[in-house]
Amino acid sequence: MVLLGPTRPDKIELEKGLIRWSRTSYWLDDIHATTDGDELPGTWRLGSRPNLNPMHAVAASHIYDASVKARLIDEIGKVKKLTAGASGAGVSVHTLPAKIDDVKDDGKFHYAILGLNAACDSGKPSALAKRFLDENTGPDNPRVYRNAVILVVPSKDGLELAQSRVREYLAWEQVKTNLKEQESEGAVDVARLQTLAISIDKAKGRIPSAIREAYSTVVTVNEKNQVHAFKIKVTADEHFTTIKQDARSRIQDTAITAEALLPGGPYDLWQPGETS
Repeated sequence: MVLLGPTRPDKIELEKGLIRWSRTSYWLDDIHATTDGDELPGTWRLGSRPNLNPMHAVAASHIYDASVKARLIDEIGKVKKLTAGASGAGVSVHTLPAKIDDVKDDGKFHYAILGLNAACDSGKPSALAKRFLDENTGPDNPRVYRNAVILVVPSKDGLELAQSRVREYLAWEQVKTNLKEQESEGAVDVARLQTLAISIDKAKGRIPSAIREAYSTVVTVNEKNQVHAFKIKVTADEHFTTIKQDARSRIQDTAITAEALLPGGPYDLWQPGETS
């Protein structure tokens, strides 16, 4: 801070930059390279040998995309806040349905967390998400109760971040395997093992929040019965609670009066010429 202070940097940006450097530097001493949370190291010391970051970078470059996606799908199923509150409200919940007809066209309220292939951004619903709303069992069998389905899908940017978090964690696990081999030869000191344990825990802890942030796009039908996608602000609340409170979801949990169903009511149920 004393060295850089005369250049009058922005304090917040400077600290962010130092944190990023502490995570990527190959020569910051292991015992100082890792801190709790996003705190800056209290002491900085360059070592005489590379720290664990080069090993992590090499490990990350050798992890297959398919392995990252498979692990991410497994982790999505563990994030309870994506579905919490929905089943308790009497909603049929579907986590990563494999087929379109897994979400039945039975008139019941269905809430589904779709997989990675359904990713899209606000205003641009993906082809797969549209199929879940338009089709029952296939293109030749259209869905009747389109209005009874709410889909939650990852945004493209959020999905990319979640995948990078998973890759980061898998790479640290690979480093652990490599160090165990070195440990049997007596070539690993205690500081490196402590740093590794902290890095693994931190990387693993970042995955659930990255997944929650990724699943920020809702796809459903609007008041014109057209498929639309919109972004929600992810908070500490369960996703279903946030979506339910968003008027664009058009979720109503109060009773509809009988008068509202009659001709002249707010719902376009009666067509000219119908006598019953």
